[in-house]
Amino acid sequence: NSSFEELPTLFYDDFTNGWMTNWTFINIASQGSGDWIIDNGALYQRHDEASGGTDSPEYLALAKEGNEWTNYSFSYTFSAVDERRQMGIIRYQDTSNFYWWRIGAWNNIKLMKRQNGFDYELARAYFPDIPFGIVGVPEPSYRVTATVGPEGINLNVVAGFNFSPSSLDDPVYDDRGITLVSTDTSIPKGTVGVATDSVTRTKFYDFVVSKIEDTSLFEDNFSSGSMSKWSTYSIVPGGNWAVNGGMLYQS
Repeated sequence: NSSFEELPTLFYDDFTNGWMTNWTFINIASQGSGDWIIDNGALYQRHDEASGGTDSPEYLALAKEGNEWTNYSFSYTFSAVDERRQMGIIRYQDTSNFYWWRIGAWNNIKLMKRQNGFDYELARAYFPDIPFGIVGVPEPSYRVTATVGPEGINLNVVAGFNFSPSSLDDPVYDDRGITLVSTDTSIPKGTVGVATDSVTRTKFYDFVVSKIEDTSLFEDNFSSGSMSKWSTYSIVPGGNWAVNGGMLYQS
């Protein structure tokens, strides 16, 4: 994997000024309309339809800056008020072209691409059902960090609470969180945002976007099938190097 150096901050908003002037709000729902406010330092989407929901971004909040951003790290915290369809967005170009993820619905986290209006699943993993509405239990919080660069996307989600797996077969979840990776780079640039569907209320906090720079000196994943970046030598008889299945293989 490439190594990245985090560079100066491109965007930051903790809503301490009580304003939403850094944001644009878009509604692409089949029903209802998003209702975004500032609530105790959070960007809060508080509208909730009685039924429906598409498990995809419907009420979008997008940073006004960033149309030309390419390689960056985007992080924020969210807390589930009800339901479990919280979403983030990177490299947003328009309503038909962006990367997005959905956290928690149906006990999984999915990394997606919307291109030319069609959604494609890039990666998924088990994710515990988000607890909400439990008397005496604070709203659960999650920290999300997505890094997008020349080799694709790395998405990490860490829960800010402890829970027990529902069965012994469930994967172990620890303080490193869950990470999804995709090598897709077909959407080259765009801004960041968050979203819900029409039946989900969510509070989002502490947005940070930092530029990243690839600091790798050398990399080869052998996707070309060749060893053109390599020289081979043998100081004893018999060395035989080849590329096999994306690996450098000494047979």
